Amino acid sequence: MKLSIILFLLFSGFVCGQMNSELLMDDPEFVFPVYPNCKKHIKDNEKLKSCFFKNLYFDLKSLSGPNTKKYTDENNKAQKTTVIFTIDKNGDLTNYRYTEGSNPELAKDFLRQIRDTISYNKKRKKYLIPAKYKGAPVNFNISVSVNGD
Repeated sequence: MKLSIILFLLFSGFVCGQMNSELLMDDPEFVFPVYPNCKKHIKDNEKLKSCFFKNLYFDLKSLSGPNTKKYTDENNKAQKTTVIFTIDKNGDLTNYRYTEGSNPELAKDFLRQIRDTISYNKKRKKYLIPAKYKGAPVNFNISVSVNGD
């Protein structure tokens, strides 16, 4: 499915369970989760975050087929939704959900695609590295806005 991730929202919309995301992101002892192929940015959280989403978007787009469903409203405008998932302490994705007001069908389809993308990477021996705080892995929630065009 062709999905557009609103890259402009990368700098907002992140949620950290049990900790304030702004404080955590600014803490020098916090390390953003590492997407496969982003290890070279391990010392720079902003580059890690950017690399994470660029690679996730690329993988989602690469694995999407040409016969994709479009999600539009009654005025034929692309519907938007926000999905949230947790990268747990083991680097696995858990706690999939979407925000109130989101298109449930689009959200569920997008979350399925995220799971499929991560599974595909695992089969290729490419794993997510969980976020770390003070050297210890922590659960980290990520929010991504998408539209269904």
